[in-house]
Amino acid sequence: MNDIWRCRSALSGKAADDLCFTVWNRVQPMSSTNLVAMTEVEAEHHENQMHDGKSLEEIYDQATINRVELRLTELRELNERYR
Repeated sequence: MNDIWRCRSALSGKAADDLCFTVWNRVQPMSSTNLVAMTEVEAEHHENQMHDGKSLEEIYDQATINRVELRLTELRELNERYR
């Protein structure tokens, strides 16, 4: 997964020592293709917003959603290639 996220946050692009993986879309099942790298602070904010029932579109701008979804598509393609 480091190849996909390049050791950087999916949201800010920051290279950080405190990266963690969190579920991107709570509507979808938890899987490796629904986990994104974020800093701990970003992940906490993301989780709080999702627990409050907000959608991705209510939390992030469309450019951020598109960027993350593109990386998740890359990950799905890699998973298919190496099955």
